[in-house]
Amino acid sequence: MERTLLVEVVSPDANLYKGEATSVIVTTKLGELGIYPLHIPMVAELAPGEMRIKHGENNLGDMEIFSIYGGYMSVAEDHMLVLADNAIEVTQTDPAKIEVDIENAKNRLESLPEDAEDERTLVENEIDWLRNCLTVAKRHHN
Repeated sequence: MERTLLVEVVSPDANLYKGEATSVIVTTKLGELGIYPLHIPMVAELAPGEMRIKHGENNLGDMEIFSIYGGYMSVAEDHMLVLADNAIEVTQTDPAKIEVDIENAKNRLESLPEDAEDERTLVENEIDWLRNCLTVAKRHHN
């Protein structure tokens, strides 16, 4: 039996995933990293992008794919913990709905007063998150 990696994905809203994997590809501020069992200990800051959790050697359909936006990951030997600011499993997304959500957020941003800097920053971050979700969703939805 091949060695596996215990992967946990947590966001402020939920524990999104916990399971065994043969490998994980994750987008960090350093670029895309491949994580395998017995990986050297490390901590990295996540960047907007995707994370692919692979369960087998050859079957590309046997993986979980997440949109990730911000946070940190740590790995040591056979355990990987992802603490994401925002994360969603790609099967839980609908590209058409995300496009509507982006337009609604843009409209909210346009209606905010110029001096509402904190609110503007929150809505701009929401738009960035939604665009990331849309990019990942379009890449993996048929």
